[in-house]
Amino acid sequence: MYKLLLIFFISVLAYPLNAQNGSPINNGGRTLAMGNTGVVNRDITSIYSNQAGLAYLTSIQAGVFGSRRFMVADINSLGAAFAYPTSSGTFGVDVNYYGFEGFNQQSIGLNYGRKLFDKLAIGGKALVNTTAIPEYGNTSTFTFALGFYSRLLDKLHVAGHIFNPIRMDITINEPLPTNLRIGLTYFPSKKTTLNFEAEQVLDYDMRIKAGMEYQMIEQVYLRFGVQNEPVQASFGIGFDIDYLKIDVASQYHQVLGFTPGISVIYNGKPNRKLK
Repeated sequence: MYKLLLIFFISVLAYPLNAQNGSPINNGGRTLAMGNTGVVNRDITSIYSNQAGLAYLTSIQAGVFGSRRFMVADINSLGAAFAYPTSSGTFGVDVNYYGFEGFNQQSIGLNYGRKLFDKLAIGGKALVNTTAIPEYGNTSTFTFALGFYSRLLDKLHVAGHIFNPIRMDITINEPLPTNLRIGLTYFPSKKTTLNFEAEQVLDYDMRIKAGMEYQMIEQVYLRFGVQNEPVQASFGIGFDIDYLKIDVASQYHQVLGFTPGISVIYNGKPNRKLK
């Protein structure tokens, strides 16, 4: 019971733990470091934030992701994902776990992203989410997500994504969050990336987020981010070593403290037939 009360208390203070209860949470160390501005990603983390970004992959990618909410041992988020690009689009699968023995959520998703034109891509996800509380049993919910990605200009891209658009319920009167995100990414130089994003979870205030990435040297990246509702700052570092990417980050909440996260991503050999 103590653990359940702890989860509830933190959920209330922390803006429902980034719209927990089934919505995407494992965005990887890079996204966490950049203020959770993941809707503009174009790598395997797009499986969680915007499946349209998968359309730009030219190699097989696989990743594992993990974070610990506010350094509380019983609030862990773990995930694994795999993406396979083809001439007909990129296919992906992901599995996720959140919680502890007395309360946990598990999900499995099938993902797809495809270019319509060189500067426009669309994507989607079909997801089954299971909530388990030993004293009350399990409940499973099916939902889906849709997204787009557009390269407006060489240095300015825009993306949008909606999760659970038809408001599916976990139980009666307890819906999965419906989450709408739109974002911009701007490349002022070859070494700098700026992300801006607005996120609206129904029944909550809009959240504004921003992030910056700077390539210090060829294989090392520094990242910073900020967001409101509630105000949280984030930072991190990334290492790009041959076919392996390691991203470490942490986010700070002024009341609840730090949320550390890490992701390890394998990036296979590029397929020259894919552009």
